[in-house]
Amino acid sequence: MEGYHAQANVEERGIIPRAIEQIFGFITKLASPRMRFLVRASYLQARYSNMHMYRCAHTRQSLS
Repeated sequence: MEGYHAQANVEERGIIPRAIEQIFGFITKLASPRMRFLVRASYLQARYSNMHMYRCAHTRQSLS
């Protein structure tokens, strides 16, 4: 359940594609021609392997 895959079912799409669809669907349905929207998004991906490597390096520095 991550990312975008063209062949994926709606239920199999990740949280970001579903959230973006919901945001723009809301704007499309409820906005009047006089309304303007500014949508900003940011994304941070923290993988377990990266966090584990950082923790190990930090622990080694503390022991020195």
